[in-house]
This record gives sequence, C-alpha cells and structure tokens, in this order.
Amino acid sequence: MLVTLSVPADNDRGPQYMEQAIAAIHQANSGRLPIDLVFGRYHKTVTLFCRFPPELAAVVTSQLAAHYPAATISRLPNDALTVPQGSSSWSAEMRLTPDVFPIRRYVQFDDLLNRNVSDPLTAIFAALAADSPDEQHATIILTVRPARGRRMRRAQAVVRHLWGPFFRSHPRIARH
Repeated sequence: MLVTLSVPADNDRGPQYMEQAIAAIHQANSGRLPIDLVFGRYHKTVTLFCRFPPELAAVVTSQLAAHYPAATISRLPNDALTVPQGSSSWSAEMRLTPDVFPIRRYVQFDDLLNRNVSDPLTAIFAALAADSPDEQHATIILTVRPARGRRMRRAQAVVRHLWGPFFRSHPRIARH
C-alpha cells in the first residue's frame, strides 16, 4: 500500500511528532514487516510517501492521522513511483553500521542556545525539488523494520555497559 502525507503550509507539527508516530508503529509491528519511508517527487511536488504491507494499513494511517491531524493522507496506486518505461534508473544501497545508535534523533537537532531547530529534512527536500534540465528525478527510500530479538538484547547490553559506573564518573569520555 502506498500513501502520501501532505501537511498545510502553516503546519506547526515538526519531526518530533513523526518520531512518536514511528515509535507507535514500531510497537504494533510484531511481525517485523518492512515499512518504506520515501522522499520523492510525484506530479512535480516533493513529498513524503509511506509504503507498507496491507496488514499494517490501519495502524500506520491511524498513527499518522493522530500525530498530524491537519494532514491529508492520500492513497496512491502502488506503481505511482515506478520509473517510466524507457527511462534509466540507478540505485545504491546502504546499511548503517555500527547499529547500536545509527541515526541521530530529532532532539539532537535542537539548538537550545539559539532556540531553533535544524530540520534535517530541509536539505533532502531541497535537493529533490531542484529542477534538472534532463528530467532526472531522485527518490530516497528508507526501509525500516523492528530489529530481531538477538540484536535488541545486544543493543540493550551495550546501553547497560555505557550506563555503568565508569562512564558516569567520566562524562567527558561518555560524550565521545
């Protein structure tokens, strides 16, 4: 299933609400089904898409609607983002390692001193919106799924170790 999320220009709900929605979706996804968060262009508009299996339709759409009540969630045909026939396509795949703390969280983009937020998506949307003379369109797909039990236990052990007395008594080392 493919949906797009459109928010009005005066939207005051930022990325911290998406973090909460993704956390709730993660908790409800006991089958470890993959979910694609897609940044791309559709009909000359850069937007956020979400692709997920039908089993997760209710939880994904309800969480997005709950955290972004002013947003419009529209269902699109599954092939809406496919490359047109006769066009070329290139792709690259990345895997984040080490995986204990692989992605910066929203709160890490807060600048408390200047009281502003550096939105990490601004640069992505600007790059995707740039018109190219030869009609090239970039798409970024982040596939996420809950980790396996073994990986979760390993990560929890690392966090317990980092929370131990050595790092509490040496905060300078703990920051690195």
